[in-house]
Amino acid sequence: MFKSIFRRERAPLPFVTDVDRALDDHDLRAARERAVAGDRRAAADVIAAAGTDLERRGHRIAILGDAAEEQGRDRLDAWLAGRRRDPFNFVLHVRAVDFHCAKWCGSHTQMFELARTT
Repeated sequence: MFKSIFRRERAPLPFVTDVDRALDDHDLRAARERAVAGDRRAAADVIAAAGTDLERRGHRIAILGDAAEEQGRDRLDAWLAGRRRDPFNFVLHVRAVDFHCAKWCGSHTQMFELARTT
């Protein structure tokens, strides 16, 4: 009786690799999708929801900053303008400086001007 149970051949499960940098943070994934669609409030809410967990907050800012960077300079600047007074703004600030340095091919004058204004 048990031999027939154990001899059944099962089809192997397909191997699926999740390469999303948001990892298992489903709130972040949803907020990123809404932010890419234009709802910056969703991004601000998911960052605020991280509370005082600095690691989670930094990770969320990094992922959302990458998404804003992929959308172009206007979206990144608009989001950065809304987050200037945030004490946890360092990661977003670094993303913006990196983006502008790449765009300006390392122009120090423009890079330092951005650093002073943000």
